[in-house]
Amino acid sequence: MAKRRFEKPLLISILALSTVLLTVSDALWRVDRWIYDLQLPLLASPASPEIIIIEVDQKSLADFGRWPWPRDIHARLLEFLARSKPRAIALDFIFSEADKSHPEADAHLAQALTLARPVVLPVVVEYNGQTLVETLPLPDYAKHAALGHANVDLDKDGISRSILLQAGLGDRLWPAMPLAIYAQQHPEFLQALPGLRTETPRDSLHGDFRVWLPFFDPSSDFARLSYSEVLSGKVPARVFDGKYVLVGLTASGLERELPAPLAVGGRPMTGVEFIAAGLDGLLKQTLWQPLPGIWQFWASLAIAGCSVWLSTRFSPRWLPPAILALSVTILCGSWLLLRLSHYWFAPSVALFVLWFSYPLRSWRHFEKLIQSLFAERKRAFVTLNAIADGVITTTPDGVIDYMNAAAIDIVGHRPPSSSSLNIDRIFTLEIRDKPFAIADLIRQSIAENAPLKYSHCRLTVSGQHQITANLGIAPLLAGRGVASGAVISINDIGERMLMAKMLLQKTEEQAVMRELINRAEQMSLAKSQFLSQMSHELRTPLNAVIGFAQLLQMDDPEHPLDPYHLDSVQEILKAGQHLLGLINELLDLAKIESGKIAMNIQSVALAI
Repeated sequence: MAKRRFEKPLLISILALSTVLLTVSDALWRVDRWIYDLQLPLLASPASPEIIIIEVDQKSLADFGRWPWPRDIHARLLEFLARSKPRAIALDFIFSEADKSHPEADAHLAQALTLARPVVLPVVVEYNGQTLVETLPLPDYAKHAALGHANVDLDKDGISRSILLQAGLGDRLWPAMPLAIYAQQHPEFLQALPGLRTETPRDSLHGDFRVWLPFFDPSSDFARLSYSEVLSGKVPARVFDGKYVLVGLTASGLERELPAPLAVGGRPMTGVEFIAAGLDGLLKQTLWQPLPGIWQFWASLAIAGCSVWLSTRFSPRWLPPAILALSVTILCGSWLLLRLSHYWFAPSVALFVLWFSYPLRSWRHFEKLIQSLFAERKRAFVTLNAIADGVITTTPDGVIDYMNAAAIDIVGHRPPSSSSLNIDRIFTLEIRDKPFAIADLIRQSIAENAPLKYSHCRLTVSGQHQITANLGIAPLLAGRGVASGAVISINDIGERMLMAKMLLQKTEEQAVMRELINRAEQMSLAKSQFLSQMSHELRTPLNAVIGFAQLLQMDDPEHPLDPYHLDSVQEILKAGQHLLGLINELLDLAKIESGKIAMNIQSVALAI
């Protein structure tokens, strides 16, 4: 009872500690990123029509030559765009060094920047040897344009999913390029930036307000125009009215490609496309940010509590479906939270704690299950050893795996467990006087996936003695219906046949005895009938003899008998009485044998 009392608090403590450690260490970040990437296609919306990308593509390189181009080409583009009224223009090019060969081109570009306002130029924080430095546009360019950092952070798996809305060296932070472009029309947005606050050392790249990009539906794309087509006049200036115009490199080999979870055609994104994705999120107000750590922890801990509650409410049979249903609910809740409130709840810790609670809570059930399996195994061995028939299991090739006690009695010894003894080395089989190999019958049973039965077979055991038996061979199926061997049953019917022969002999003897008894009864009945008839036939004339003798004995005055004749009559009467007594005794004997004797019970004086 004490163990059960502390089991639940111990489980809660383990789950709470696991939640803390996993949340702090971010050990499951890869799972979170994978779930996040799976949710992106469900949340992505079509690319914003307010964004136009003017791309330096292969056609433009063919028209204007190798990169970099003279800066007066960019000046001409800005002058053309100035004819329309774009909301903002972004040039994703680094103009950090003066063109000493063509100073007039630098001046031309600076004048075009003034004419085409608002224009945003990039700032890049990068390593110069071992030192981090900020690469800024030329001062003549910077004073006529807004600046934004073009640094992109990669996650631990090398995928670009987020941007820092502010980044820089030391205390000076630059807005991200998408934010700098968006702020040209919405400067108030800079006063309340969304995103996760971060703290980094001041001597390194310092960023703040991290947001995750929703990206855009890969089935759509931003409006794209070739740089050379715009300058050639094929595109009217009014196309750019009220648009955000982004100019950058898209030709392969000119700029580092950024792998993203969503991209058109499944290819990596270029820098200008990444800026467009960030600006797209700002325009739609769908920039996402992670749920604050404290809320992330408490949500995961609450789910851990739910898992403990589930484990006490559901039986081991229904607990996995309940946990699976809660897991689906967590994933759907994470998706809804991201869609409705733009907060990302990383579900991996909660899911891990939820599923980790199942073996912790049900280890006792697993222990009972293991004990029951061992008990079933023991019961199976006891049952097999209690069966009167011999049971042998073999491999598909006929190598013996197991023999029960009855099979060992038939063989006369237990085969060594370490030896691979084939069953044909022990038994020689004859069915209807034809020899068969048991291993061949095993393979036939497995091939047909059906049992084979043979009656009154002759088995020669180890070449020494023979038995008559009924033989059964059936495939032994493992997982997924695959035969792992065969089971052979041997029913020794030799003793049964001997008993049947003895019973038949006893039956014949009983029939003879019954015939003799019937004859004796008939003879006894005939004797009784003879005695009855004989006594009746004898008494009738004997009564006449005795009666007439008694008449002769009477005195007749007219005709008296002389003494000689009286003596003769007396002898006749005496002999008749004696013969009558014998006949009466025979009748009494017949009555005794037939069970019809009548007894007269009375007192008799023994003393005379």
